Amino acid sequence: MQRLLIILMLSYSAVASAQRLATVDSLMDNSGYDEAVILLDRMLATSAGDENTSLLLCKKADALTRSGKFDEAALCIAKARTRAALQNHYLQGVINTYDALLWMNRGRNDLATQAIQKSIEQFEQSGRARTLDAARAFSVLGLAYINDGRYLQAEEQLQRALSLRQQAMLSQSNELVASSYNDLGLVYNFLADYEKALLYYNKALAIYKNIHGLAHPKIAIANTNIGAVHSNMQMYTDAIAEFESALRTWEQYYPQ
Repeated sequence: MQRLLIILMLSYSAVASAQRLATVDSLMDNSGYDEAVILLDRMLATSAGDENTSLLLCKKADALTRSGKFDEAALCIAKARTRAALQNHYLQGVINTYDALLWMNRGRNDLATQAIQKSIEQFEQSGRARTLDAARAFSVLGLAYINDGRYLQAEEQLQRALSLRQQAMLSQSNELVASSYNDLGLVYNFLADYEKALLYYNKALAIYKNIHGLAHPKIAIANTNIGAVHSNMQMYTDAIAEFESALRTWEQYYPQ
């Protein structure tokens, strides 16, 4: 009986933790970075085990990076490293992914590329090179290549990220899949392959509408991206329509 109670308690704890992480993800998808940090701090206060603590610190670093608090993010990543065993290649790979994102946001694309290439090597060493965490690493490497103007290499990495996300997801209408579509739209726009850019941007827009409804910043960003492609194609009437749609969305989301 006592053993059954322990199992039930552990199961409840795991479910509760998963629900809180889902809440963190939802907050970050909706730019609620400060609220995400508060919830992560609560989870860290009761965290058990070095690996779980390191992963939570990485999540916190991501939220801080997105909100522009780079020094605090760097401190979280440093703390995560101290809790992670060097032989735990998977965990080191996760940490280096968030470190790469931090360097990218700090404008050091060289260090971001170095960190993310190391991350991918570590996922391969851990036997977890086909996971969602590895997909994130390929996505970050693709963005690093875009920043360097290496668009064909970026396309290759972003397609790898998309493929892994599509294989891992139960539903194609998923935030991560939409993110991959958006990134591919960006690279094809740079490559002047405007038809493909529109194809992927519209796929991203459809998913964002399905998840968030019509009045959400990601809808506005998607409309802006589509408008930029139309402008590059000299389809100015269509571009203006997309930009005006984006403006209406921003006004709905942030009413004066």
